[in-house]
Amino acid sequence: MKAIPNAQCPHVSSFRVERSAFGVQSSSPTPKSSLLNPPFRGGFTLFELLAVITIIGLVLSLSLGSFHGWGDAQAVRGSAEIVEAALEHARDYAVTQRVPVSFEYLTGIDATNGIKKIAEYRIVQEASIAAATNSALSAEDNSQLLGSVHKLPGGVWLVPQVPLQNPAENASDRFVFLPNGKVCNPQTAGFLHLFVVSRKMRGTGNTPKIIYQIDLDPVNSAVTSSKRSSEEFSP
Repeated sequence: MKAIPNAQCPHVSSFRVERSAFGVQSSSPTPKSSLLNPPFRGGFTLFELLAVITIIGLVLSLSLGSFHGWGDAQAVRGSAEIVEAALEHARDYAVTQRVPVSFEYLTGIDATNGIKKIAEYRIVQEASIAAATNSALSAEDNSQLLGSVHKLPGGVWLVPQVPLQNPAENASDRFVFLPNGKVCNPQTAGFLHLFVVSRKMRGTGNTPKIIYQIDLDPVNSAVTSSKRSSEEFSP
């Protein structure tokens, strides 16, 4: 009697072969990573630490000095733009409302603390052209304050001239905008400009380091501003 081979044997045999083939596909043991066992290295020496700290200190000092200088320049520039806009507002109000308007500014000791010197300005509607063009400052009972008194930030000063005669003294002046579009200065005839300056002086000549000059055209009250160099005012 002839034996009949089991039909499942080939499948079993092939299955075993595949398992056997699969099982022999084993990789060799992975060596331990060098990251887990880094080689020993020595630390920084005291000289190296001191050198790094010194370099960091120099970089910080230079950066802070540049930042403060940049901050002063931006404060003076921004204040000049504020003053220029306020002068244009006073001119437009005088022309549209057909009334004389004064732009008054003062640089003096802050009344709140009595120590720090600050600059402030205000816009005033005058009672009449005669009162506005008087050489004396307008009286409070004959004028009307438009808005509020504005203080300039950043230690910026408003002065009528450069170099400063005496930085410790108060500086004040005013411009009067007339309904016909013209502007005048009752205190000093023909004196139609002011300076927006930093309180930090250059050298010993009472000349500020940063200077912006604002000019007024006596005919049409046009306002223009320009940055000036401190060397232009040096003796």
